[in-house]
Amino acid sequence: MIEFLCTMTGLVAGVIVASSLLAARQEEFQEDIDSALEQINFQKIQSVVSQIQSLSSRVSSDVSSHSSKVEDFSAILTAAAGEDPSNLLSAIDEIILANQTMQGQLQEAQKRLAEQSEIIEETMQQAHTDALTGLANRRALDEYLKNTIKDKADTTVVGLLLLDIDRFKSFNDTYGHLAGDAVLTCFARSMAEICDKVAYPARYGGEEFAVIFTADNVPRLVELAAKVRKYVSEQKIHHEDLELTVTASGGLSIIQPGDTLSVAYERSDEGLYQAKENGRNRGFWLTPEGWQAFPEVYNTRMSEGQMFNGADFAGSQQANNEQMAGQSESEGSSEPINSTEASDAVSKAAINVSPDAPTCLDLSTYVNRVGEQLGNLQRSGLPAGCIMIEALEHSENSLDQDSWHQTLSIIQSCLRGIDLLCQFRPRTASVFLPGCSPEAVVDRAAEMLTHLNEALQDWGLATQPRQFAVAVGHSGDHEEAGRLLDRLEHSLDEAHDASASEMVIHNGESTYFQQL
Repeated sequence: MIEFLCTMTGLVAGVIVASSLLAARQEEFQEDIDSALEQINFQKIQSVVSQIQSLSSRVSSDVSSHSSKVEDFSAILTAAAGEDPSNLLSAIDEIILANQTMQGQLQEAQKRLAEQSEIIEETMQQAHTDALTGLANRRALDEYLKNTIKDKADTTVVGLLLLDIDRFKSFNDTYGHLAGDAVLTCFARSMAEICDKVAYPARYGGEEFAVIFTADNVPRLVELAAKVRKYVSEQKIHHEDLELTVTASGGLSIIQPGDTLSVAYERSDEGLYQAKENGRNRGFWLTPEGWQAFPEVYNTRMSEGQMFNGADFAGSQQANNEQMAGQSESEGSSEPINSTEASDAVSKAAINVSPDAPTCLDLSTYVNRVGEQLGNLQRSGLPAGCIMIEALEHSENSLDQDSWHQTLSIIQSCLRGIDLLCQFRPRTASVFLPGCSPEAVVDRAAEMLTHLNEALQDWGLATQPRQFAVAVGHSGDHEEAGRLLDRLEHSLDEAHDASASEMVIHNGESTYFQQL
């Protein structure tokens, strides 16, 4: 019995010592965590997290084993109850109870440690993620590129592609920052889709994005870069009533031995400059012979089965360079209305016409473009609408050119860069709105009429319109441009009888008057 009591005393002492050591080790790990967080040393945090998780599992296992042993001793004592060791049994029961309490406390501690591990991991993830787009941020990009360069095999080629959304500032100024954020988010989503597990996409800053590639050879690397740039430049972006396509220019740097991060970024940035100088919506990379345009790609699948062979790459590169020779960025055929040609009294600054507002096309060009866009939208299942606005004259005098140009300028100030505008007939403007739902077309027309009516209160010219007639229509599923414009013109004639605050709406079957 004395030997057994000594054994049990040693066991209790062992429990106490073990608990103290565990508490001390937990305090040491907490100090490590605090120090790591203060220094923002993410590698140390990862190490601490791993140690905490290992310790938690080990503590739980040790306590369970110890509890089992003590319960075994209790069973032995119960079997020897004939000696009536009531005091000893009572003591052992207290040991078991205390041990069970300790086990519960340690399990709770294990739970808290696991929660802290999740918080640390989440914080690390946030520190490496761009909040708006969800892509890797500049810090994560730098670390990934540095590690990729350091760990790459001798037979592996590493490339850095920088992408810049074309004319993003102009778009942002025209449609507002919320629309700009939507463009950035959608652009980033398309990057993530095309890159998937083949490449590493990140937001470089502002409207610039980056992709890191690895491949077995340079032609494959250039092909991947060309596919990513083409894919993100073909996606439709939807925001409120807008349906837009944005393009991107690209610059690719093939990482050379001894390159630093700054050298790689500078080379890619120079490629971006070359792309923009040559008309935007294209990519350039630096060859031993100098800067060359990306090869043309005919699909954007990123699987290894689509790899170029050398002959294909050389032929595609030559064809692309021939296509680039003498090519310049196309612009609209019509000149914007210049109010100074009409009168100095017409103030575009007061009307605030955006530099990116659509120019006033001639009727033939307008009808052709409406036909082309309408067909493309219908095939894609996308909506479109049209508005006609006529400046009605006073019976005693006709409307002069100054007043008509001012009318057009006010209409232009309400338009997006993707809208189409023309003078459809004398004193009548027609506006085509791609991507607008029926409700959005009515809202846009109401906005234009409101601005025109407000301007009439202080027109400031020798002649001014009596009021404005407005007709609104939405394209049918298979309706041709000529049919759409014809029914809008008839609706506009009906709008002559409307009040200054009414519009005529053609719903495809009939017309009705609607108040602002």
